[in-house]
Amino acid sequence: MLENYVNARIPLKDRSALAKFRCGVAPLRLETGRYENVPEDLRECPICKNGIENETHVLFHCNAYNSFRTESYAKACNVNVGFNNLCDQDNLIFVLSNDDMLQISAKTCYLILNTKKHLLYR
Repeated sequence: MLENYVNARIPLKDRSALAKFRCGVAPLRLETGRYENVPEDLRECPICKNGIENETHVLFHCNAYNSFRTESYAKACNVNVGFNNLCDQDNLIFVLSNDDMLQISAKTCYLILNTKKHLLYR
């Protein structure tokens, strides 16, 4: 069965970023560290150095992306009144798969990946 985000009316660049997050292939240290044989617990965020850089970290915790998170977080709380009470894993599943969140989540994923690229490779 085809996932809804594939046919959603979302700009291609945003949909591509969302797909990378959903498939676990976004260029985050959790993924890129595998190619360098870096132990998972040492794949820290190169931006804030305050945790393992994975999807949960960049979408919910890294201070470098707070400004992008605001709109997405507000939308998530609007769509799911219990969003604040979910654990990180459930929040991640919700923002990456709920149909009402697709457009804002895709945009957020794109902005995070684009900002990361500019911060690391300016």
